Amino acid sequence: MNTRTLLLLVTVLISGCIPVQKLRQSSPFTKNFSRYKNERIAANYRGSLSRNGLELSMLRFSCLSTRSHAVNPDGTVNNLAAYPIIFGLEPKTICLVFFEVENNSSESCTFTISQGTVTFKEHAEVSIDLEKYRGHPPNIDFVSGSIPSSAKYITGILIPIPEIPWNRLGSVIYSIPSPICSGEENSNEEYEFVIDTTNWGYESIPTELSRSGASSW
Repeated sequence: MNTRTLLLLVTVLISGCIPVQKLRQSSPFTKNFSRYKNERIAANYRGSLSRNGLELSMLRFSCLSTRSHAVNPDGTVNNLAAYPIIFGLEPKTICLVFFEVENNSSESCTFTISQGTVTFKEHAEVSIDLEKYRGHPPNIDFVSGSIPSSAKYITGILIPIPEIPWNRLGSVIYSIPSPICSGEENSNEEYEFVIDTTNWGYESIPTELSRSGASSW
C-alpha cells in the first residue's frame, strides 16, 4: 500500500465517508454527461391541428441519445440507461414531445395522448405503438379520458426509439386517433404531424412551457 492510498484510507476512517471531491472526479454521470450532452436535437411549435373541435398543438419535439443524460427539475442527473429496462427495449434514442390540448367544442370530448403511432419515412421498418411503448414526463398533466368544453391542458409523452440514432431520425410521422365529442358529428380523421428533423439544431424550451412545470432536455 503506497503513501497516497494510506492517507486516503485514514481520511475515510476519520470522516466516515469518501471525500466529496473524489466522488465528483470518479462519477460516471459527470463523465458521460460531459461527453454526450450535445447528442440531442429540439425544435418548438411544430404546428396545430383540429379534429371534432379539439385542437392539438405540438409545442416541442426533442430527442437525445440514450448515452446522454437528462436533468431533472430538481437539478439532479437522470441516467437514461434505466429507461430500456422499463419497456423491455434497448432504444438508441428517446424523444420527449409536449402538446397543448384545447377543447373548442361546446361539449366534452374523449381523448387520450397515449394512443397512436410514430413512424419514419426513411426507416419504414420502425413503428412505435404508443399504447405499448411510452412514458410520461413528471410535473405535467396526463391527458386521458373526458375533456370538458373550453378546457385547456399541457401534456407530454416520452417515446423510445429502438433502432435509429438521434441524428438520423429524418421525417417523423406522429399519428393520433381523433377524439370523440358529445353532440358532435365526429370525423375519424387522425391528427398527423410530420416533423422533418433533418439538419435540426437545439432550441431551448419556451418560457411558457417551462412555467407550466414542464422540464425538457
